Amino acid sequence: MMRKLGTVLLLLATWPLVTAGGGNNPGIPPTSKITGPAISAIVIIDTHNPAVTATAGQGSIRLQKGTLVSGTTFVVNNTVVFDLGCRLSTAGTPLESQGPSLTAVRFLGPLTRFVPADPSGLQGDRLTPLFAQLGITISGTNIPVITDIDNDVCTPSTVAGGVLSFIATIQLQVPH
Repeated sequence: MMRKLGTVLLLLATWPLVTAGGGNNPGIPPTSKITGPAISAIVIIDTHNPAVTATAGQGSIRLQKGTLVSGTTFVVNNTVVFDLGCRLSTAGTPLESQGPSLTAVRFLGPLTRFVPADPSGLQGDRLTPLFAQLGITISGTNIPVITDIDNDVCTPSTVAGGVLSFIATIQLQVPH
């Protein structure tokens, strides 16, 4: 009984750290809705700790809408920390109650959580030109969000890190 209580207290004590580390996705605010078009994306991110490799946190995304394609490279925003490495499953982690897919827990929601969108930031705005090539204007009321994730793979699949790739569906979050 004491062991279970200890586990619960540990989870409660570390919950802010886990969720701030790219833990749970924030969901869609009740004042917004998701609308089309559905854009296909391929996302590739190096989930290693920066002490392991110089490419840690680097990513790329390729979008396709009909016959139009666009892509960019980026360094993942510090809102997503890979303290759980390149794991695909939430099993055995503090995020287990949020569903079976750790990739979904980390990346469903606004792309701005991990792709830079601040024009004054170190990397500049990577989202606006990415979507402009598809004829889509991004703004504070037209926000790209990942609504579905499929075929997530870690290469190599280790807790220490690896390269995560997945196919995503992106739609737009707009006000009601």
